[in-house]
Amino acid sequence: MAEQAEDQKQDVSNDAGQKPEMDKPGGGAPVDETADAKANREEEISTGGKNLEIGNFRVFTDLRLPEFDMGHCKAYAADNLRRSEGNAFALVTDPVLPTRYDLIKFLSGVHMAGQIDLLDSAIAHWPIFGRKTMVLFFEKPKGGHVIVSSGKQRSINEQDIAASVVEPLMNVLQALGEKGLTHRAVRATNLFFGDPEGGKVILGDCASGPPGYDQPLVYETTARMAADPAGRGVGTLSDDLYALGMTLAELAIGRRPLASMTDQEIMDIKLSKGSFQAIASQEKLPLIMIEPVRGLLCDDPEERWGFAELHAWLDGRRTKPVQGNTEKRAARSQNISGKDYYTVRALAQGVAKNWVNALTPLRDGTVEIWLRRGLGDNDRAKAMADAMRQLQWAGADKRSAEEVLVARSIL
Repeated sequence: MAEQAEDQKQDVSNDAGQKPEMDKPGGGAPVDETADAKANREEEISTGGKNLEIGNFRVFTDLRLPEFDMGHCKAYAADNLRRSEGNAFALVTDPVLPTRYDLIKFLSGVHMAGQIDLLDSAIAHWPIFGRKTMVLFFEKPKGGHVIVSSGKQRSINEQDIAASVVEPLMNVLQALGEKGLTHRAVRATNLFFGDPEGGKVILGDCASGPPGYDQPLVYETTARMAADPAGRGVGTLSDDLYALGMTLAELAIGRRPLASMTDQEIMDIKLSKGSFQAIASQEKLPLIMIEPVRGLLCDDPEERWGFAELHAWLDGRRTKPVQGNTEKRAARSQNISGKDYYTVRALAQGVAKNWVNALTPLRDGTVEIWLRRGLGDNDRAKAMADAMRQLQWAGADKRSAEEVLVARSIL
């Protein structure tokens, strides 16, 4: 029993903070059920020993498959009762997190080259949690994880990355994009080999939790990386292409980029140098991968590589050069809480982290002068002056006006 309980603990990053006990799977009190509800559940699910039948599948609750865990979800052995051949497994989602029903509906029963096959899904009572949750049923990838549990990477020759990784992942992103959907789980640790020989890769689950929830912070764009993991948003195709660029960087380097840094340090260096320069200054990229990684990690979504540029690179044609970081940098810094900031985005992030100490330079006009003289950004300087003017007109309700000033400065 202790081992089963240990298996249910969720991996929580240092920067995500500890969640209250009620937020852990099964952490809250079991949901009370009426007699009718219990009867209905028993009709849907028949149990026997340490296995239970959910729809067309028999799930073995005592047979964990950690090699098929995806993000925060645990995998269990399962049999497809309608097929005598084929290997399935069950992925049990966290009952306190929303799943992506639009993706579940689109991917169920569909074979898409480059994406793991989602066979079916069902909401079922999971005994270990003591409550209902979504269970997803997948076909087992024939080749296993690209990044094994020890953190070591199975070899992919850098010359083969284009055909083995880029082409199948592009196929998935294009298919989703045509339906107005995003994957938001493109990362090296979510890749499997589609065959035992280690040829083309396939992407793992993308529907078991909020979009971007399991993404390491380094995989998120500068616009989304500071958000809470559950609130990073559905995003756009451009966000998936950025994650593809970071995936290529990790596969080429052999480890996660900037892995030795804290999340705050990663945010700081990406904001100050730009995403590509942050990677290039700390890691050694193979020459063949520099061009696609630079294009996909461009911080300006309008300049970031799309499918046309990727196809040109795959065909060996030259593409337009991409600037690493086009954000204007001030000649002198703006200091908040003892830290110097040289760009608008870096300063906004600093204000958000130290809003109490940031109030004084915002209120006395120091930031407005820095925007006007240091950056020559008259539009933002005017907006800041307007916000300061509203503070002067606030009358007795100074506290609310100060909170508005801080909020507007961040935006």
